[in-house]
Amino acid sequence: MKRTIIILSLLLLQSCLKPDEVQNKFQIVKSMGETLEKQYSTIPHISIEDFQSLDKNTFILVDNRSAPEIEISYIPNSITQKVYEENLPNYIGKKVVVYSTIGNRSSKYVLILKDKNIDAYNLKEGILGWAHRKLPLLSSGKETQRVHVYTDAWNFTPVGYEGVYK
Repeated sequence: MKRTIIILSLLLLQSCLKPDEVQNKFQIVKSMGETLEKQYSTIPHISIEDFQSLDKNTFILVDNRSAPEIEISYIPNSITQKVYEENLPNYIGKKVVVYSTIGNRSSKYVLILKDKNIDAYNLKEGILGWAHRKLPLLSSGKETQRVHVYTDAWNFTPVGYEGVYK
């Protein structure tokens, strides 16, 4: 019950905010990531910093956002959920790190993977957290500073980045 109240409060607060007027968007992204980590406490979450320290040969990075979102931008060396599922035998023995915009959808997907005994983790703060750390994003193989967000009310992209929604 307490968890539900916290999430509803954050969503209500977020809906009242005008992202352009928010001074510290990164703090909101961090708070949302922490809330999702508490909401999905039965799965492992990995911070972006810890993710970056992983041996690149030990994991696969899966983007489980929609195709239109991925067209706007994606984290380098990630694959789509569809590609992952079509080639599952190729990834046996690897950690699966999943991301979405902020971590809600990826947490849900990690739950599904854990039920299949797959060593899966949610990338805390998702692609928005990645952008706030000024880490590279790609679109069709070229660097970009565009990130898909749901609506203008969800545009918590950092300064210098463009929040895109269709």
